[in-house]
Amino acid sequence: MIKNILAFLFALSFYSVGNAAEGDGCAQFELEDGRISIPIQVAGGDSRAFINTGTRTIGISSSLAERLGLEVVEPDRPADPRFAGLFQQFGTVANLPIVVFGQEIELPEAYVFNSDQEVANFSLLQFRDLIVQVDNPQSRICFVNREALPLSDAQNIGMKTSRTGSAAVEITLNGDEDVWVELQLGFSGAITLDYFTATSLNFVEDGLEAESPSSNAVVDTLQLGPYELGAIGATHPTQRPERSRFTAGLLTASAPRGVEINGQIGYEVLQHFILTMDFGEERMHVFAP
Repeated sequence: MIKNILAFLFALSFYSVGNAAEGDGCAQFELEDGRISIPIQVAGGDSRAFINTGTRTIGISSSLAERLGLEVVEPDRPADPRFAGLFQQFGTVANLPIVVFGQEIELPEAYVFNSDQEVANFSLLQFRDLIVQVDNPQSRICFVNREALPLSDAQNIGMKTSRTGSAAVEITLNGDEDVWVELQLGFSGAITLDYFTATSLNFVEDGLEAESPSSNAVVDTLQLGPYELGAIGATHPTQRPERSRFTAGLLTASAPRGVEINGQIGYEVLQHFILTMDFGEERMHVFAP
């Protein structure tokens, strides 16, 4: 029965997506250093946008904002620790017109991150009312109406919203370690694990903490839905965090409860699969063609 449902799903999926492609329902993407990149227009200027599945919606780099002559308003509040690193918020731009996936959109506000690259940053989590299919082997992203491609009976991997608002999937490591990791198409690596999960897997070595704050290990097996992968590289910290298992400041008293994540899974693993996702209904199907 399950096989019949899945066969129907694939037939419907490729039929629907094929028709959608003729109506601009699909877009080809390129890879830049292991990250998905698509064309985008920002304030009438052509650029590229890196695709991710994080909580931030649309951002542009400080270099792109400068080239386009946009007015950047610096924030009057401390930097949010959730967004440290590559996409640390630098400021905001109001009423920003963009063209992405063939659609013209005017954003009331877009964030600006500090970077020398003239690029944008775009999250697929904005499409919570559609089915999003990322066909990595064919390098394309497609959008299908939920009614045309139901995932309720065909989902084959656990998906939930994390406590930070990002999408998370359940994987099994080394046959018996079930963990929730952030599904992050913007991460070019394989997987990252937190200190406690790495310790449970015996990855944290005594004395290594003094040498380096992070280390690499090899996961013998990684179960992603119905698929088992072998010899997957994992990065993990060597130092026990001083606070809780998740970064202080991620949650507020009014924040909705979600699943606690133990790391990230990125493009190095996901590149082999067609990912069909309903972020709004928290459903996902994984297929290796």
